[in-house]
Amino acid sequence: MHWASLSEEPCQRRRSLQKGLSLSEAIRVESLSKRYGKLIAVDGISFSVQAGEVVGFLGPNGAGKSTTLKILAGLLEAEAGRVALFGQSVAENPRIASAHIGLMLENNPLPGKLRVGEYLRFRARMKGVASESVYQHVEKIMRYCDLYHKARHRRITSLSKGFRQRVGVAEALLGSPQIVILDEPTIGLDPHQVLLFRQLIEAFRSHYTFVISSHILSEIEAICDRILILHQGRLVADGNIVQLRREFAPEATLVLQLSGDARSLQAFEQRYPQWNYRRLKADLLADTQQMAIDFKDCLEERRAVWEAIFSYRDWKVLGLEEKRATLEDIFLAATRRHWDEKSLKG
Repeated sequence: MHWASLSEEPCQRRRSLQKGLSLSEAIRVESLSKRYGKLIAVDGISFSVQAGEVVGFLGPNGAGKSTTLKILAGLLEAEAGRVALFGQSVAENPRIASAHIGLMLENNPLPGKLRVGEYLRFRARMKGVASESVYQHVEKIMRYCDLYHKARHRRITSLSKGFRQRVGVAEALLGSPQIVILDEPTIGLDPHQVLLFRQLIEAFRSHYTFVISSHILSEIEAICDRILILHQGRLVADGNIVQLRREFAPEATLVLQLSGDARSLQAFEQRYPQWNYRRLKADLLADTQQMAIDFKDCLEERRAVWEAIFSYRDWKVLGLEEKRATLEDIFLAATRRHWDEKSLKG
């Protein structure tokens, strides 16, 4: 994919923001709550997003993600709490959401009978792009999203899932919003299309603030600066991957590939009984044994493990691989902790 070079428009727009708006904080949510009858969808959550951040928004089905995103975008009213965009209250000034936010909803509902170009021009006019600038603006966005040559004249109903998702992202970028909210943008995409989406986010990383909801945790881990995890309407985790790993899954696994017989490995285990050991598959032909050591990821423990490995001389180290908790591990640990805490209170 060849991304068109970014214009100066987003940067100029940022510099010309109304005086008095905070340029460091794009979103502030304070004690936000929303009910649907007796169901508590969002339960007093608070967080902030800095301008230019790419934030992942995670949670099981029914955790309150889509409800929160719709409140941010001004599509739903909160029961309690406050949402501010660049320092301005959405409740007091509802138009602030449409002025600052570009939104792609889950499942990306699109009118199938329209052609891509005409649909995006229609949406650009609806978003207040000046009539004399619509064609140029839409062409630029289509080039950004790799739609101009491949899909601009095609009817939306004829597009693959990947191209329809690109149309949704293009629509969210129309009008050059400061904040782009993408709800499940990679749902139904194949690995190649997911890679293209990642490239798109990387191309715009320094020009927009992104809030991305997704069930594909590996993608969130790959592209996001920070991650928020919701569970049953509550915010149960907030931080970058290093901070979340330290809080919810600090254990690390060091996998060693060792050359030596089984008795040498057994002797090592007996000499250093303070760690947990797991025997892995052995290569009998090469007389190679594999062993995993589980240890807590802190400086003292790490130093002790390395000193033990390199001071023991009855075998040779052929390979070392450190495995840390994935975002999936962190997600499960964070939601399980909240479930356990709620069960104790209940």
